Amino acid sequence: MITFATAKNGNDTCSKDGIPLHSNYNPGKEAERFVSGLEVPFEPSWIIITEPALSYVSSFLKLRFPNTKLCAIRFCKDFIDYDKVWDKVFYFENGSLDNSLKDQLFNFFGEEKTGSLFFASWKPSENAFADIYLEAWQNIKSYISLSRDVLGTRIYFNKRWNKNSLKFALYIKNAVDFKSDKISKPVVIAASGPSLEKIIPYLKANRDSFFLLTVSSAARPLIERQVLPDAVISTDGGWYAQEHLKQLNFLKDIPLFIGTESYLPAKMLKTNTILPLSYKDSIEALLLEKAGIKAVKAERNGTVSGTAAELALQLTDKDVFFCGLDLCSSDGFQHTQPNELEIDKAPFDTRLSPLETRTSSASFGNASLDIYRNWFSTRPDSFSKRIRRVYYSDSPIKCRLDNIQDIDEKCFENMLKNCSQSKTAGSLALQLQNLMSSDDRLKKLREYFAELRKAFDDYYFSEKPIENSPFELELWFKSLSLGDYLSLSQRHEKMSETMYNNLKDSLNGLEGILNRYDT
Repeated sequence: MITFATAKNGNDTCSKDGIPLHSNYNPGKEAERFVSGLEVPFEPSWIIITEPALSYVSSFLKLRFPNTKLCAIRFCKDFIDYDKVWDKVFYFENGSLDNSLKDQLFNFFGEEKTGSLFFASWKPSENAFADIYLEAWQNIKSYISLSRDVLGTRIYFNKRWNKNSLKFALYIKNAVDFKSDKISKPVVIAASGPSLEKIIPYLKANRDSFFLLTVSSAARPLIERQVLPDAVISTDGGWYAQEHLKQLNFLKDIPLFIGTESYLPAKMLKTNTILPLSYKDSIEALLLEKAGIKAVKAERNGTVSGTAAELALQLTDKDVFFCGLDLCSSDGFQHTQPNELEIDKAPFDTRLSPLETRTSSASFGNASLDIYRNWFSTRPDSFSKRIRRVYYSDSPIKCRLDNIQDIDEKCFENMLKNCSQSKTAGSLALQLQNLMSSDDRLKKLREYFAELRKAFDDYYFSEKPIENSPFELELWFKSLSLGDYLSLSQRHEKMSETMYNNLKDSLNGLEGILNRYDT
């Protein structure tokens, strides 16, 4: 219980269950000493204080760090009247931890700002809120670890994503765009979890009642059972992504919804029907613009199922059903069979290294699945109210997703039959884009890279800090050399010669694709 009182100097003070949260003599002076004692070795973009109670520290933080934004992490709602002095406030209370602090921090700050954040604890609150204080700081630690992992992934894959985007802009032939805004049917998204196996007969029996959007790893199990998808979606930038798309070499008219950063062989870019998806937040959007290619806005997500869900909610006003969205460990194969990657690995199984050894890892916990599961579980009502996840009644649900309704196969079939009886007609209407010729795109992109190289030269010799560079140049620097970009932006320094040479090497690598282009 929070108790409010008046300190000796006339200022407000308070305590929790008899434990003082501020000085009983001069709480302002106490806050001033706290701020002056903070050892901050850099100029932070944000300072985050855990449970600052009456917020005396905020005014002294603003005096010492005038260019820094301030954030409070609250452990209770008793101090809501003092929130206005902070630029941002998070709430993390006992009994309401469904939306974890880690996710709140990641959703607001993202991964790039982590190195410029400074966290501190208002010491009196550590004893007064002992349990939640420890849990909050564990969440802060988890947020920093998650950000580090995401940044590591981006730094590792950025070069490949950039190459994929440039090849996409060069080689695509049969690009399509939406002709109509909405599908007048429910959308079923087929993921490749093991539970999909038992739902496929219900999909086949009611095939005309829905629009089937299939993630690439679920394409082969459906096609081999004569359940043809209306579209296949892929967002994976790794070379192995092409394995899941092999079936579309024989079914070129099935539209492929593909992120422009994703891996797709040049042959398929030239022959298949493709709806480009763009996250609009990286150089892929700039390359598409220069090449005159339209792309549908997609939401960047760790899992293709998340991107598919966001897209499906835009495509229809009806319900969206997920099949095979297990997001948990399994006792055998992690994916419904046949699976292209499994087929590739099977010939290498031996007596000393059998199938059981290879698949046993699927029965253990997986950090990625935890992240994906948490993402679905923390979506707002605007997302989850039209999402249904289908399971088979004879198989228990291992992992629930908060706010997303689970329905069994019979309920699913009845809902599809109702849709069929209502005679909803019409599927997704697509139209071919009027693309410029490959030679014209090549010329445009070569001219753009020449301009880009000159812009980087001008910026480097101007000796300005990166935050003063043009936005487009900053976007390229971030994409070509993310580690160097974050280092510069956090220290507010100019680009070093080593960083400049790294940047030129990355540009040379991309321009090599243009020089090797073969129509």
